[in-house]
Amino acid sequence: MIMNRIIVEQKELKLNDQDVIIEKILKENLILHIYGKVNCGVLNLPKVSNIEIYLHDKAIFNIDLFVQLDNSNNKINIYSAFQSNLNLSYACNYKNENILEIKNHITDNETKTNILVKAVENKGTIEIKAEGLVLKNTYSNIFNESIKVLVNYNNSVKIKPNLIINNNEVIANHNATISNISEKDLFYLMSKGIKEEMAIQLIKLGFLREVLNLDELRAEVK
Repeated sequence: MIMNRIIVEQKELKLNDQDVIIEKILKENLILHIYGKVNCGVLNLPKVSNIEIYLHDKAIFNIDLFVQLDNSNNKINIYSAFQSNLNLSYACNYKNENILEIKNHITDNETKTNILVKAVENKGTIEIKAEGLVLKNTYSNIFNESIKVLVNYNNSVKIKPNLIINNNEVIANHNATISNISEKDLFYLMSKGIKEEMAIQLIKLGFLREVLNLDELRAEVK
């Protein structure tokens, strides 16, 4: 898949049946309107960013983000309309103090949402706030969320999941894990003659690559 690469300078962007890589977002606030089927990769976010994503009726949005966090505060608000389908993968390497907030508002029926976050520590802290909100009088919605953080300096990690479900006709799941670098994997790589620092880096990169679906973003993880 060959994807167009763009730099976003405006505060509002409409994507309709497109395949695109966003190399840089220049504004702190960005509104994305999604129509049809859109595959999108994001390679850079401002240190302080607020992204609002509006999935219009029957939209399919596959978005991969691969970003470096450094004293960053990222907020992503998602609004899912009738029969919309969202697959959001967020991979980040973080250092210093960071906050990531992802909030999904399910405002209509028959939506499918999959959110997967993977973060690796580089001598820093992160607080991840994840919220799924399913409104009253909606039906046949599916919401899945998974957050995984890999640490090796034992600094602070906070994951704050919150599911607000206002009806009974929904499938909603949340999973969160925090783990250290695998001693088994580290020993295996070092037994092949790879130095410890490089082995740790390879494990981290492999961990992040797993979350990404777009080949062009996977190629950036090196």
